Amino acid sequence: MPILHAGMSRRFVLILAVCFTAVILAFAALFFYSQRENSRVVRDVLLKNNASHLTQKAEWLVGRSGGTVQKDSVKFLKNLIASSTGEPVLALLLFERTSDDNFFRLIECFKLKNNAPVALSRGDVVQQINEVNYLKKGFLQPTADPVIYSSASNAWQNVYLPLSIAKRKFVLCILFSTDKLSEALEEYSETITVTKYLVLAVTAIALLTIFIAAYIYLQNFSFLVKGLTHTLTRVQKGDHDINLNTAADQELSELALSFNSLIEEMRDLREKEKTILLPAEKDLLGDAFKQGVALLKDGDYINALHLFHTIIILKQESFGSYFNMGIAYAKLQDYDNSLLMFARAKALNPRYELTDSYIEKVNKLKENYADSIT
Repeated sequence: MPILHAGMSRRFVLILAVCFTAVILAFAALFFYSQRENSRVVRDVLLKNNASHLTQKAEWLVGRSGGTVQKDSVKFLKNLIASSTGEPVLALLLFERTSDDNFFRLIECFKLKNNAPVALSRGDVVQQINEVNYLKKGFLQPTADPVIYSSASNAWQNVYLPLSIAKRKFVLCILFSTDKLSEALEEYSETITVTKYLVLAVTAIALLTIFIAAYIYLQNFSFLVKGLTHTLTRVQKGDHDINLNTAADQELSELALSFNSLIEEMRDLREKEKTILLPAEKDLLGDAFKQGVALLKDGDYINALHLFHTIIILKQESFGSYFNMGIAYAKLQDYDNSLLMFARAKALNPRYELTDSYIEKVNKLKENYADSIT
């Protein structure tokens, strides 16, 4: 019975450790998912807002330069360059649509910064390979590409505006520098990464703590059970000069107290054995046996088991004690121990036919109990 309870305790601790581990991992996964989604939302909102702001600024610059309808492209671009002074404009590109609506030819290109990321020359024909053809879209209405592009020394966003010059339609592409926004997004991304590593470290420490605590508890409990088993073996062999340390074995303190009380009673009985004659010893065990039978009849099976067990410790060949313990265990529906007690009783008195009858009856009860559970 003690080994069975220890096993149940170990399973409970393992299940508890697994549950805590699952909860911690679930919270960590939820945190990482929410962080990723929040980061994506913040980035998208910032880029879209910045694209909208740059579109408005491009329209304002074009408006200061004379509007979207012009007669002279050179004069217009010079005015636009003058208006862009002090603004974060890297370059101005003027495109004309070809016979194929998806291709555009570069007509004019002005770099306002020496390191402007423009690798095109006049007359080059280009086609955007993005999901959205912003050149084509900008041919109809003002629009901005929300993606931030970067090179070794620049980060920028493209804004496209439709223009009409000398009754010909063009697309003006303005490259706005976004270095500050890129730096802010990079710092935000680094902060998120540091937070993720911190949460990952805390999660790992929490999991390691759970596993170490569970391992130490299981090992300690195993040592306690082994020590108790060894102690019971010594008592069974007649060594009654032993006690369990209730202060050290806190997990089994109640059991240790009960065990020490039983040992104390057994010591008293042993001392009395030294002062009484053999007939008195038989009477003492006989009275104890009768009391155990009375408890069994009254339905007090637990105390009856304790009494019969004490008698067996004093007299291991007590057939009646084993037999009555088999009945008590059967009443408590502990059919395995009941069959074990009847088997020991049969070993002591093989000719007692009633033992076989009880064994058969308990086996049937055990089968019926198993069927009712399933």
